[in-house]
Amino acid sequence: MESKSLGAVDPSVYTDLTELSKLKALAGKDEKAALREVAQQFEQVFMNMMLKSMRQANEAFAEDDPLYSSEVQFYQGMLDQQLTLDLSKAGGLGLAEIIVKQLGQSITSGTGETESTGVSDLMFNMATRRVASHSLSAVDEISDQLARERVMSTSTQVSESEETSADRSIDTPQDVTFNSPAEFVEVLMPMAEKAAQALGVDPKVLVAQAALETGWGRSIIRDQQGNSSNNLFNIKADSRWSGESVGVQTLEYRDGLPQPERAEFRAYKSLEAGMNDYVDFIQSNPRYEQARELVEDPVAYLQALQQAGYATDPEYAAKIERILGGTSLAMAVSGSQEG
Repeated sequence: MESKSLGAVDPSVYTDLTELSKLKALAGKDEKAALREVAQQFEQVFMNMMLKSMRQANEAFAEDDPLYSSEVQFYQGMLDQQLTLDLSKAGGLGLAEIIVKQLGQSITSGTGETESTGVSDLMFNMATRRVASHSLSAVDEISDQLARERVMSTSTQVSESEETSADRSIDTPQDVTFNSPAEFVEVLMPMAEKAAQALGVDPKVLVAQAALETGWGRSIIRDQQGNSSNNLFNIKADSRWSGESVGVQTLEYRDGLPQPERAEFRAYKSLEAGMNDYVDFIQSNPRYEQARELVEDPVAYLQALQQAGYATDPEYAAKIERILGGTSLAMAVSGSQEG
């Protein structure tokens, strides 16, 4: 039986133009086989991107882990490559099958001849455009796009509106850039203290939750024009919301597994407006009644939020607790108070 080494991702998947030429030649003989090969390779690239995005989401609290280092990141990357290969060989996510089903309709069932725009040329041109334009990595190209639209994998689970609305730019919103946890805490703590008085929680709980949701302010949702949504808690825009909203791709956990979805999120004119809306959201929503009764206990409050369905990530409360008790927040708060 033919076997292939699983030690690393085969570079022919998306960097070797010679291999792309071989795919084109294969498509001339058996377009269906070539289409399936391209679809499987694309699925590997997609899964690698998904794992990379999940690793980036964890960086919000990894700074406090004494075992976290560049060496660990290197071996995690190797593990992700191995996992990608194993998943693809085990059937993958089903994406390859969908691609084959959709593009396979363009392949004629006769002698193998196609229309003037053949599937072989189509697949080859699509692949070479991704590989040859500016760099030889399709992953880099797509990752850059995801970085502009990515939201943390722990996005808020609120009932979504039935209708799908287009992305709308935000009318001259406040836009603040954060370069460190210290800057994030310095800006947010005064707002959190006011909001905490109304809600009854420790202001550090609000800062820690916002830090997880936005990666210490580095991943606040933005619209297509690059304007900040100022949504610190990734609250979704359902039918009850009449303000601005921004549509982005996000990761939601279904049956314990992350799945990419598109969702609409609320947008505000300022960070303070986003903080205040979080308080109103918690206070006015019946599902968080138990959480409101536990505001004096940060751990119990966060666990009650998760149990009520605030987020789909099964580790949501635990992640915030780690940030709350971590050195990054403690040092940032200390520096803010000294300043």
